[in-house]
Amino acid sequence: MRYFLAIQLPIEVRRHLRAMQLMIAGRLDPLRKIVSWNPIDNFHLTLKFLGEVDEAQVSALRRLPEPRAAIAPFSMRIGGPLLLPPYGHIRVISANVLGEVARARSLAEALDADCGAIGIAREVRPWLAHVTIGRVRRRLERCQMPDAEPGPTFVVNSMALMSSELRPAGPVYSLIAEFPFTQSPAK
Repeated sequence: MRYFLAIQLPIEVRRHLRAMQLMIAGRLDPLRKIVSWNPIDNFHLTLKFLGEVDEAQVSALRRLPEPRAAIAPFSMRIGGPLLLPPYGHIRVISANVLGEVARARSLAEALDADCGAIGIAREVRPWLAHVTIGRVRRRLERCQMPDAEPGPTFVVNSMALMSSELRPAGPVYSLIAEFPFTQSPAK
């Protein structure tokens, strides 16, 4: 079983992302055959991908984010389409995430360090605020993405430990533990 730490998205944000998916697929017809589009229930903002972890690490992961949740909620919003990587052939179609990105980045970096302390590999690339909406299955040259309306602003008031079970129809995500942020919002 694979695991990740993430920010779960409110339904209105996931609906906006689904509309963006449909708009991109509708305007760029060749993508329909080579992109595996994520289902609406799988949209999330990854803070740390953990991969396959053993039972002892899962136990530690259930406690690990608690001290990091001693922060105040913060605001984010969905921007326009983003192609990843930013160079070469496209592998991921995502949505840019805007707002208090520095706060989310600090949280992601702290979690990465904490995970390193329990034997989970550290990230080699800098964290990037994005939500994956589709994965490219075959070679896709760089192309111009259509413009999209910005999404609604949402408050991030918790993070979650999630599992990912790979199935033939795609991954199924399950909530393992949620960590509400415990400080009052700044006024």
